[in-house]
Amino acid sequence: MEEKLHNWNKEKILKLYQRPLLELVYKTAGIHHQYHDPSVI
Repeated sequence: MEEKLHNWNKEKILKLYQRPLLELVYKTAGIHHQYHDPSVI
């Protein structure tokens, strides 16, 4: 698991915004599944 970032700056924010949307969705889905059982509704 990646550490939470608490030291955001403009460069890091721009880098995040420039990533493809589906790449962000894939990454966040993986993080979500680490904390929530995907078989439970």
